[in-house]
Formats: sequence, structure tokens, C-alpha cells
Amino acid sequence: MNRSDILHNIVSDKLVMTVIVINSLVLFLGAFPGLHKIYYNILFPIDYACTVFFVVELVLKVKSMGWKQYWASGWNIKYCGFRSSANIKDWKAVKVL
Repeated sequence: MNRSDILHNIVSDKLVMTVIVINSLVLFLGAFPGLHKIYYNILFPIDYACTVFFVVELVLKVKSMGWKQYWASGWNIKYCGFRSSANIKDWKAVKVL
């Protein structure tokens, strides 16, 4: 079993899809100003944890697969772009602080 197989067993597609669904729900709920104000103390840590998960996943996969092979997958390009654009409002908020 090589490193890529071990990584795939640890970070399964089901786990990644579960985190994507949770993160999408958090981003959706955060778009409503009333809910965002009420549940900020819950939504922000979940969003932050999802972001950390995705960054760790990216680093582990790049180390395992190599830079070119990782980006050869259209899924990785599309999802990385989606995730980055979804957090633009969060980066603006951090910049203000």
C-alpha cells in the first residue's frame, strides 16, 4: 500500500463530501443577516474548522500525489475556486479587524 492509498483510506470521499455539505450549509445560513448575528458563535467555528480541514487535505494530497498530479484533476481546480470565492466575504471581515 503506497502513501496515496493510505491517504485515500484516511480522507475518504464520504468524509470530504460530508464536510462539503456541512460547510455549504454553514455558508448558506451565514448569508442571512438575522441568522448570522444570532448563530455567529456557532457558524464561524464550524466554517473555520471546515477551512482547516480543506487546507490540511490539500497539503496532504499535494505531498502524496505531487503538485502537477493534484491539479490535473478538474475536481480539485473547480472546488478550490469555489471554496476561495465562498470565503471572500470572510477575508474582507478579517481585513477590517
